[in-house]
Amino acid sequence: MIRIPQRLFLGVALVVFTVICIGLLIRSQEAVMPKELAISVSEPLQLPNKITMVESVDELEQEVGFDVKTLKEPPMTYTRTYIGYQQLDEGLLVRQTYLNKNEELLTLKQSNDKELLDHANTFDNKEDVVVNGRSYTMFMNGSDIFQVIWEEHPFSYSLTSQQTFSLKEWKYLLSVLK
Repeated sequence: MIRIPQRLFLGVALVVFTVICIGLLIRSQEAVMPKELAISVSEPLQLPNKITMVESVDELEQEVGFDVKTLKEPPMTYTRTYIGYQQLDEGLLVRQTYLNKNEELLTLKQSNDKELLDHANTFDNKEDVVVNGRSYTMFMNGSDIFQVIWEEHPFSYSLTSQQTFSLKEWKYLLSVLK
């Protein structure tokens, strides 16, 4: 019988284990990010059109140069988490986001280009309603309303919620817009 010193055996086993691990890491990296999709580190990465954050609606109005709609009274459990704007090639997009205790978002967007707003393609149906003489389009799944869009020349608006509100609650939200 051939006797192999224990140290030599452990050393060879460690080298084999290391080579196998490195091979598996390389293979898994290629599975996650194929070489043709990988970006070279030497290439500068440009983030498209960053959002400029501000502290208040007044500051936002000064930055963008026009009056900005806001919720005078957001729903009771929501607090405004950020206010900002984004300059895009197509126009300007103003965004205010509110968050509730369940971390559900309520987002109010305003833009001078209707196409910049998220139009609800994923909802089952839509319904037009009139609140205080203004026409709104509500997007819903079944009877659950998740998004409302409207226009007031020269701007388009979108109010979107992850939590559904009743038609009465949506009408109230729309009536308290400043």
